[in-house]
Amino acid sequence: MPWCDHFKYLGVNFVSGVDLDVNIAPVKRNFYVACNSIIARSHGVADPVRVQLVKSFCLPLIVYCIGALKLKGSAIQQLSVCWNDAFRRIFHFMRFESVRCLQVNFGTFDFQHLYDLHRWRFFNSIGVKSLCWSHMVQTVNSQYRVRMSLRISIFMVVYVAHFLMLYIIIVD
Repeated sequence: MPWCDHFKYLGVNFVSGVDLDVNIAPVKRNFYVACNSIIARSHGVADPVRVQLVKSFCLPLIVYCIGALKLKGSAIQQLSVCWNDAFRRIFHFMRFESVRCLQVNFGTFDFQHLYDLHRWRFFNSIGVKSLCWSHMVQTVNSQYRVRMSLRISIFMVVYVAHFLMLYIIIVD
């Protein structure tokens, strides 16, 4: 059997080295191909429909099994750029403009929150099945709780403020 520095298992590309890493280049490429295809073929379609198409067909490509993977910060950042670029492309935003309000408007999270949510769900699903994993899930929950509660509280403040602004506009 020949030695190799990368392999594919269950659709995830791994790269060997000092530690086992995930190669996200094919994931990014597939995401951009799907996203560009949807956007190119949906001229004249309302933007909310385009967002829903991207959420339905493209988002699963970048969140596939991320809950079970320990991604490096750079990988999370690159996938976050992909997710933000999809919104920038639909709404014709420039690279330096934030799309977080758009993501909140359309009922989705930014990629960092999606990653945290999938990790938390994965660890909770393991904890239900095994008592020894339950301790690990409690430890992870205690570590994530502070970080997630801060992020979720900031996210909720932005969401509530945006909802109130929409309500004031509609009422006026």
